[in-house]
Amino acid sequence: MKTRSKATDRLWTPQRKKTKKAPPFQHQPLDPEKRQIRLFELSPGKPGSRISGKLIHVSLNDNPRFEALSYTWGLPQPTYIVSIDEGSPFSVRRNLRKALDALRRPDNPRLLWVDCICINQLDIPEKEIQIQLMRAIYAGAETVCTWIDHNVQPIGGVFEDLENIGHGTEIGDFMDPSYWYPVADIFRDPYWRRVWVQQELILASKLEIYCRHDMIDGKQLLEFQHRVNLVKHQLMSVQSPEYHISRYIANDPVDQAASTPDFLSGDILRARENLVLGQEAHGKQGNELDNLKITRRALGSSLLQLFIKTAGLNVTDLKDRVYGILGLAVDVDEGAFNVDYSLSITGVYTKRWEVDHMQGRLSDVDAA
Repeated sequence: MKTRSKATDRLWTPQRKKTKKAPPFQHQPLDPEKRQIRLFELSPGKPGSRISGKLIHVSLNDNPRFEALSYTWGLPQPTYIVSIDEGSPFSVRRNLRKALDALRRPDNPRLLWVDCICINQLDIPEKEIQIQLMRAIYAGAETVCTWIDHNVQPIGGVFEDLENIGHGTEIGDFMDPSYWYPVADIFRDPYWRRVWVQQELILASKLEIYCRHDMIDGKQLLEFQHRVNLVKHQLMSVQSPEYHISRYIANDPVDQAASTPDFLSGDILRARENLVLGQEAHGKQGNELDNLKITRRALGSSLLQLFIKTAGLNVTDLKDRVYGILGLAVDVDEGAFNVDYSLSITGVYTKRWEVDHMQGRLSDVDAA
């Protein structure tokens, strides 16, 4: 039997090609003078496969067509790799990985604004400028796509009846409130109690809500929320299904649904109406007679009132109790209130400009 020498063995050993590792992704700078933002073109793919796409720079002045994603960041670990611009790795959290997987199409790209990817989170000056554009971003998006890590339970025909609320079907048509619990369960998710979520939903001209891979008409879901929430504003019977559903959503074991705090997250449609009333009232400040018609609801979208009404909602950075509602404040123009994360929490809350402005608004509320 012939044996190979060590030299021969080296010749026969297959040589593996060294693959060149793509460098970590780096954002290219934006031009703030042009009100530029980045959009993420999400590549098509099969569920569960690696997420990939590319970033595109656009100017909001050109009214670009895109959709915006609304979601919660979730826990910092574990992280997943998204390939951006020819395979450069970019780290995202689990919630975003799952959201992009649910939203991507099998055969066509989808153009999205996604805060974690489209804002260079390590560039604080850029982040501050981009936050001041949030109102324009979410109001200008063709659709705001909400993604919630919630698995819907399509028991019976409850989601079919949801589609017909206000069109021949009412919540009160079903005396057993538990019939609606699969819909109400969606509103028990922590997603609804985040400060940043409020402006994303309130500013949306069209809303699609994804519970993992199931898409629900946002208009009908918010209509359900609105009708249930009326229990807080009207003298409804404690026997009404809406009353019990309101308690169920609030996870309230006792009869306190009528006195639960009226957070913005409790009624997005009502908050939208308040925003419109506030815009009209703010535009009439020069006319003394019109000022007499300003109501507490009309002032519900002033910076002070928003700050108060969102006090029970969640933020990671306490400075975002102010910065996270700027896009909804009708008395703050884009760019008029500088976002500055270098300030202390106390510094953000007590800016002289903000205090003076809030005091004026407070006297208006007291007089209404």
